[in-house]
Amino acid sequence: MLLSCSVASLLALVSFSPRQESAPRYEMDEVMIPMRDGVELHTKIFTPELDEPRPILITRTPYGIGGVSTAGPATPGPSRAFLEQGYILVHQDVRGQFGSGGEWQDMRPPRDPADPAGTDERTDAFDTVAWLLANVAGNNGRAGMWGISYDGWQTAMAMSEAHPALVAVSPQASPGDMFVGDDIHHNGAFRLSYSFAWIGFMAAERGAADAAEIRALLRQDSYAFFRAAGNLVTIEQ
Repeated sequence: MLLSCSVASLLALVSFSPRQESAPRYEMDEVMIPMRDGVELHTKIFTPELDEPRPILITRTPYGIGGVSTAGPATPGPSRAFLEQGYILVHQDVRGQFGSGGEWQDMRPPRDPADPAGTDERTDAFDTVAWLLANVAGNNGRAGMWGISYDGWQTAMAMSEAHPALVAVSPQASPGDMFVGDDIHHNGAFRLSYSFAWIGFMAAERGAADAAEIRALLRQDSYAFFRAAGNLVTIEQ
């Protein structure tokens, strides 16, 4: 049975020996994991040098995994406790973002069930778990997934058509209804300033051709910027 849980319960994927004073030595592999439609997703896999089989803990993100390493400052996993316990830790760029192939779509809707070749965030999560189980040495056949905010939404999507090995999940602060009350709209009212800033930030982080200009715009006072800009057509141009 799939267990929706807090981060603490992710620590219960296996029975562990007492917590170590320091993390075991880790090896990092950077791979491209193929999805069922041939698109490949950029993934970092951190494997501990331990004899005992370990569970896999995954996070999938649109924000980029380039800075994640055991040396920090962005360390793998939700906290250092997972390094100390010797989890196999996996970070992945979602479809269309940073090092991954395919086309990015914000809050990608579920695929048409009538389309056997369709893909969505659920199939990408499923295919990722299946590939990791088959290709990462030392795993114990069990996987967990976690994420906060947008990454939490990725985790929630993975729950809805979960791979049988995905036995624990922790979707934290996940958006649920973008029209009623989650970030983009508040009870139907479009949040222009927030949406413009978030989309601009994403474009700049991906290294868009005008990234420097976008960052300069985002540093301006929002009220003054939108008052001077006029309508949305003017901003788009």
